This record gives sequence, C-alpha cells and structure tokens, in this order.
Amino acid sequence: MQGIDTIKRILSEPVISSGLLVRDLVAARPPATSDGVATLEQRLPRRLSEFHRQLLLTWNGLDLDVVRFFGASPVRDDGTSLLDAQSLVPAGHPDWVALASDPAGFLYVEDEHGVIWSIDHDGGEVARAASSLDEFICSYIFGTRAAEFGGDSWRDDLVTYGVLPAA
Repeated sequence: MQGIDTIKRILSEPVISSGLLVRDLVAARPPATSDGVATLEQRLPRRLSEFHRQLLLTWNGLDLDVVRFFGASPVRDDGTSLLDAQSLVPAGHPDWVALASDPAGFLYVEDEHGVIWSIDHDGGEVARAASSLDEFICSYIFGTRAAEFGGDSWRDDLVTYGVLPAA
C-alpha cells in the first residue's frame, strides 16, 4: 500500500512548505476508529477494500488541495462523510462507494472489484481512472499519470517540487 506512504510524503513539511499545495487547503484528520469503520461498512452497499479501510484508519478524511478523501462519520472540520457522498453515486451502480472528489467537480468511486472511476459532476461522464486505490494515489494523482488528473501543468508542478523525477 504505497499510497499511504505517498500521502505521508505529500504531507511532509518539505512538500507542504514548497508551495505545491495551498497549505490552508490541506487537512489530515485524526484516524477513524475500527468501530467507526465497522459501523460505516454496515451502512454502505458493501465492505470497503482493505486499502480504503487502511486509509480511514490512518486519516478520517483528508483534504489535499487537489483532492478530498471522504471520512467515516463523524467527520470533523466540515469534511464530507462517505455516507453523505453516497448520494452522489449514479443510479445503476449499487455497489460503488464514493471515496473522493476534486475541486473541478469530479467524484471518484471504487467499484466492487477495487477499480476507481471518475464521474464528471457536470456532464455525468464516467471514466476508469485507475485499477486500484493505490494506483489512483501513486500514479494517477501524484505519479506518472498526473497529467491525466490535473493537466500538464500539474505534472510539471510535481516535477518542479520534487514529487516526481524529471523526465
């Protein structure tokens, strides 16, 4: 689960101080409890993937300026809960679990096989973003596929601020 290590690196002082992310738009909430995650899973359409569960047990909601991961209830500091976000999942996908959103209006969901899908809030277009939550974090948002997530300038910023090596 390299994704958790990737997020820890993004949250580290050198990266936060670099200006890659707007410091005021970054919030790492304290971990959810095991009981809280178990209660959440009883109210969701299915159990969470192991990685998603570990993410919640590390941070109960996470704002990283460019992406917001929903937390288990209760969520502090105006974070959106996973249960609240479930209302945004399109009809016809009863086993999808909403896990994140971004400022551009995309919702990210995980299907019953662990595949991450992006849903455009404006047009409703659904596209496969990553084969797993780990790939979503390590490759799609903060890795080699970052231009697909945030454009060439986002990928270039990741290189400039030392998150990605220069090509």
